[in-house]
Amino acid sequence: MPAEVERRHGLRSNLFWTGLSAGSSQGALFLINVVVARLLHASEVADFLVILALSSLVPAMFSFGLERLGVVLLSNSSVGHAAAVAKAMRRVTGLASIAAAAAAIALSVFVVSSDSLTIRLLAAFVVAAENARIMVADLPRAWARADLALVSGPAGPRLALLILLAAQLLSTTSIRLDTILLVQGVLSLSAALVGVVTVHRLSRHNAPAESPADGVEGPVGVVAVLREGWPLSVANSGLALLNQVDTLVVAFFFDPITVASYAVVSRMSNLIGNIKTMCNVALLPSLARRPRSRVDSDQQTRQARVAMSALFVILLLPTVVFVLFAPTMVGWLFGDTYAAASGVAWLLCLGQLTSVFFGLAGSFLLRDGQQRAIMWIQILTAAASTGLMIIGGAVGSLAFVAAASGLGTGGCALIMTFYLWNKSQIPSWFGFSARTRIEPTPPSEV
Repeated sequence: MPAEVERRHGLRSNLFWTGLSAGSSQGALFLINVVVARLLHASEVADFLVILALSSLVPAMFSFGLERLGVVLLSNSSVGHAAAVAKAMRRVTGLASIAAAAAAIALSVFVVSSDSLTIRLLAAFVVAAENARIMVADLPRAWARADLALVSGPAGPRLALLILLAAQLLSTTSIRLDTILLVQGVLSLSAALVGVVTVHRLSRHNAPAESPADGVEGPVGVVAVLREGWPLSVANSGLALLNQVDTLVVAFFFDPITVASYAVVSRMSNLIGNIKTMCNVALLPSLARRPRSRVDSDQQTRQARVAMSALFVILLLPTVVFVLFAPTMVGWLFGDTYAAASGVAWLLCLGQLTSVFFGLAGSFLLRDGQQRAIMWIQILTAAASTGLMIIGGAVGSLAFVAAASGLGTGGCALIMTFYLWNKSQIPSWFGFSARTRIEPTPPSEV
């Protein structure tokens, strides 16, 4: 099979398996939120949603970008070298997950309303397990095995938890928050262990799909992986702050009922960003290849622009419908108690749609080794946005918090897009064509 045909076949396969995984995962998570709102008291729902936010925010700080950087490092490792890189990543995963648990305990003191030590410890367990799962789940994509990434991804744990909660709801029996957290942590940890075993076997017996033939080697050892990944860890922290810190700010300044209602609306708007992330993950193995010619660069740019532009068009109508009928939709799905914050939905959705409009600039910067640029853009944008959210929370304005969140999400994508254009003349925003002026990258300089 010609290399180009094989690459297109691999991209289609990757898109299919990624779409199946992300679609089932996001659908299951959304339904979990709905069922939990029916099973628990509003204050417990608020704690559950805050812990979900922590399980996104803290792993962003301690995953060291391996969910994306790991695929790039493995894809550009020489044959036989991937096993050593994968071994270093396993060690980093263990150390990082312990640190994530400690951070979760510290943060839970400020944002979880429950005084139960059990709840705080279980929150740390959930965060640590999710941190490990995130770090290893997508690595099989370096071997073009998105089907195996499905096994260690979030879909399995979330579907299993949804089935358990649905059975509880149908049986009209009660369930406690600590039980839900324990089950969630065990399921995430199981998926992480499956991912570790999968990557170990692949790295020992298979060459990465895009493994270079000229002996290029990536970093080996914990220190080397951390050195490559720490800028992305800081950058991911900034991105997670943009998407999750609004819920934590509201949890600090407002009552549990307001927290629960805002978190519900925020998570619904975040579905837009999650779908963008799904496309980013699906395209990453293709975008991870450093272009060797202008034709190569144009092809990668066109793939990314077409995907994001089509996604923007597809998401526009349902987003408008949600914004117009948010109180009715939230009340019908979660209960009238949670419709109080639906008036800020349009501010959150506008930021997410702006992010989709400006495309996947971050993936191109990552491919070109611009981790520090990603880091500074995301962390500075997040710092400014978080500062505005804190001001909004301090004055008691939920709309101000939502506006700052939407501004941060959209503004970060805008700044990164124009930085990429000024640096490499790569147009990543809405559009269906590509013409770049990037220079070929010799293998010896990678």
